[in-house]
Amino acid sequence: MNRIEIEVLSSRAALPAFARAWRQARAGRKTIPRLAYLGLGFLLQRFAGYLNHINRVGDILGEARGGREDRLLKESYARVFERGVWVTRSEVFQSALTSSELKLKPKSANISGLQLADLLGHPVKQWVLKHFGHATEELAPFAQRLMGVIEPKFNRQLYEGKVEGYGMVLYPNTPK
Repeated sequence: MNRIEIEVLSSRAALPAFARAWRQARAGRKTIPRLAYLGLGFLLQRFAGYLNHINRVGDILGEARGGREDRLLKESYARVFERGVWVTRSEVFQSALTSSELKLKPKSANISGLQLADLLGHPVKQWVLKHFGHATEELAPFAQRLMGVIEPKFNRQLYEGKVEGYGMVLYPNTPK
């Protein structure tokens, strides 16, 4: 098996649900562990599924936020790795991910993959929200050009090319 090391997405850039979990974490709401677990679960499901599909393994590196947020994120990662999440068994994660512990680095470490995630996070989030009808404003011209390059790279369902539920998830996806 080949090894792919991927610096994956800072906590605020992973998925809209993940970003929402961190906004609420800063607000000190009680549902934080569940939201962090949900967001990270969505991210890891897609990443591990993709790695297993292409017969590779990978690693996860996130951006440290400090204290409670880091602890919740590490606990959520360990729970997904050890127990699985929803219909995805732990073996799926354990066969795809090289570490049972989430690695977090501060922004000051100046890691290129985390910088890229910071740059992509907001335009991708806005595009996903617009796609699902939760935002009405148009993307800025640079963000539109960026999404023209990024969107074709989203993970898709193998036979129909469907992106929803594969390369992007919005939870909860309530109609606006």
